[in-house]
Amino acid sequence: MEGVRVLNTIPEVKTMGIGFYLGIGILAWFLISLVAGMVIGRDCEIFFIILVSVIVSVMVGTVFGVMYWVIDSAKDMPETYEVIISDGADAREFNERFEVVEKNGEIYRVKERE
Repeated sequence: MEGVRVLNTIPEVKTMGIGFYLGIGILAWFLISLVAGMVIGRDCEIFFIILVSVIVSVMVGTVFGVMYWVIDSAKDMPETYEVIISDGADAREFNERFEVVEKNGEIYRVKERE
């Protein structure tokens, strides 16, 4: 576009799928509850400790995994451009084509409108 000089292209930022976060959350809580069960329940059978660890890890790990995925997915950002806009640029055409994400002095970070 005439009057707009692109300085830098910033690639798209995407989070992993929710399955990744669920898997990490459940695995982490399984290990935590298994170790805690072995320390606290020394007199219990290993099968009971593993069963309780699986139940706790699925319940708590799912909650933590979903919460972390929601927080992380809020950071998703499409491909953006750092640009300098000169006085000769058509403001209406620019606003129809781009959306300003951030302004730092004379440098604008913009993304294309959908």
